[in-house]
Amino acid sequence: RPGTTYAAWAFGFPDLTDPLGDADQDGLSNFLEYSLGSDALDSDSRTGGRLTVEDLSGLGFGDNEIVYSISVATHPDDVALDVLSTTNLLSAWSSSQLEFLGTTDIGTTNSIDLRFRLTTPLNPTGYFKSSTRKTDE
Repeated sequence: RPGTTYAAWAFGFPDLTDPLGDADQDGLSNFLEYSLGSDALDSDSRTGGRLTVEDLSGLGFGDNEIVYSISVATHPDDVALDVLSTTNLLSAWSSSQLEFLGTTDIGTTNSIDLRFRLTTPLNPTGYFKSSTRKTDE
């Protein structure tokens, strides 16, 4: 449903009226589940980021590149996604170490995979996070 807002998505489900709530008690807020395209009433529908090693030589990169992927919903109009990394949890988070590669349609799930290449050598203590924030509707 392109053009959906959180309020429209949650309409008719009293457990979802609080975007910061966690209706299915899986540790993800209702707003985050809306943003990622998972079911906020089903704790088994969690999604998350994935790290893979891929051959990107066809794109002009190396054959052993670190790629971070995350699935997101395609319908929200009121969500911004930030994908960040750091080499030390005490340091600032930054998007500068990630280069956007593109999207892959997941099919009938109304979700896409966003793919990012790590532009610096992987530090054994590298960390990644994705965060969402509400934008003006």
